[in-house]
Amino acid sequence: MTPERRDLLHRLALVASTGGGALLTMVWMAWAGRALGPEAASDFYGAVFLIFTVYMLGHPLNGVTARFAALWTAQGETDRVWPLYAWTLRWLLVAGGLTLLVLALALGPLADALRFREPWALGFGIMAAWLALAVSAARGVLRGAGRLPAFAANVLLEAALRLGVGLGVLAAVASASAAMSAYVVAGLAAWLAAHLLVRRQRGAGALPDTRTLFAYAGPMVLMSLADAAFQNVDVLLAKRTLAADVAGRYGAVATLTRALGVIVQPFALLVIPLLTTRHARGEAVGRTLAGLTAAFLALAALPMVAFVLWPRPLLELIYGPAYSSAAPWLAGHAVATLATFVSLMLAQAFAAVARFSFLWLYGAGAVTLTAALLLGPADPAAYVRAQVVVKLCVVAGVAVWWGVGLRRGARATPQP
Repeated sequence: MTPERRDLLHRLALVASTGGGALLTMVWMAWAGRALGPEAASDFYGAVFLIFTVYMLGHPLNGVTARFAALWTAQGETDRVWPLYAWTLRWLLVAGGLTLLVLALALGPLADALRFREPWALGFGIMAAWLALAVSAARGVLRGAGRLPAFAANVLLEAALRLGVGLGVLAAVASASAAMSAYVVAGLAAWLAAHLLVRRQRGAGALPDTRTLFAYAGPMVLMSLADAAFQNVDVLLAKRTLAADVAGRYGAVATLTRALGVIVQPFALLVIPLLTTRHARGEAVGRTLAGLTAAFLALAALPMVAFVLWPRPLLELIYGPAYSSAAPWLAGHAVATLATFVSLMLAQAFAAVARFSFLWLYGAGAVTLTAALLLGPADPAAYVRAQVVVKLCVVAGVAVWWGVGLRRGARATPQP
C-alpha cells in the first residue's frame, strides 16, 4: 500500500469513527434530556456544558501535544514526544488532586452558587472535566504523530461506553447525577486506553525548553478562553439566570445545534497536524485549509436546512412535546453555532503555523459576546440574537485576517 493511500484510509477512518462517536454522544444527550424532562435536564445540561467549557479552556494541552508531535514526527524525532506528554500529565495530576480537595470541601456551596439542585451532578461534571483534559493531552499525541486510527478508536470507545452506561443508570435512577456518572466512567476508561497507546511511543528524547512550550501555549490559552466563551457561555448563563424549565429547553437547543460538531470534528482535528506538517516542509497551507472548511460546510448544509425549516417537528421528535416551545430559538442558534465552528477551524490554522496576531480580534469578539449576554435581557431569544450578530462578525473578521495578513508569511519554516 502506498503512503498516500494509507494516509487517505487513515483520514477516512478518522472521519467515520469520530463522526460516529460524536453522533453517539448526541444520541445520548438527547435521550437523557427526554428521559429527565426540562427541569431535571437543566442540571444535566449545565454540568455537560461545564465539561465543554473546561475542555476548551484546557485545549492548549491538546494543541501543544498535537503540534509538537506532528513537528517532531515530520523531523524524525519521535523520541521527544513521550517526555512532553509525561510532563503534561504530571501537571494534570497536581490539578486533579486540587480538584478532589475542592469537591470534598466545597461541593455544596458550589452547587448552590450555580443553582444545581443535585450537587453530585456538578461533582461528577467536574470529575469528568478533569478526565477530558487528561484524554485530550493523550489524544493530541496520537493525532499529531499520525496515529489516526488509534485516535478515532479511542473517541468511539468513550462515546459508546458513555451511551451504554448512561442508558443503564438512567433506567435504574432517572436523575441528573446518575446521567453524569456515565461521563466519569467513560472518561476514565478512555484516558487509560489512550495513555497505554501513548506509552508505546516511549523514548529517551529530551523535553524541549519550557520557554518554547510556554511561548506556544500562552497564545493557545488565550485562544481557548475565547473558544470556551463562544461555545458555552450562553448555556452556563441560561442555567444561572433562567427558570429551570426554560434553561433546560435552551440547553436542549444548544445540544441539538452542536450536532454540527459531529460534522466539524474530524475536519478540525486534521487542521493542526496537516498544516503543521506542510508548513514544516515549506509548503503552502491555504488550499488545505480551504478544502477542509469547504468539506465541513457542504456536509453541514443538510442539518442547517432542517434547523431552519422544521425546528418544532425536530425538537418534538428528538426531545418530546415538552421542548416544542423552544422552536423559535433553533434556527438562529444554529447559524451562530455554524459561525463558531468555522471560526474554530480558522483559529486552529493560525495555531498550526504558530501565528497568533488574530487573537486581538478573536478575544475582542469573545469579550463582546459575554458582555452582551450579561448586560442584555435574560431572555433566550435575546441570547440567540446577540450570538448571531457577534459570531458572524467574528468569523468574517478572522477569515479576512487569515486571507490578507497571513498569506505572505505562511511559507516561512517554523522553529521547533
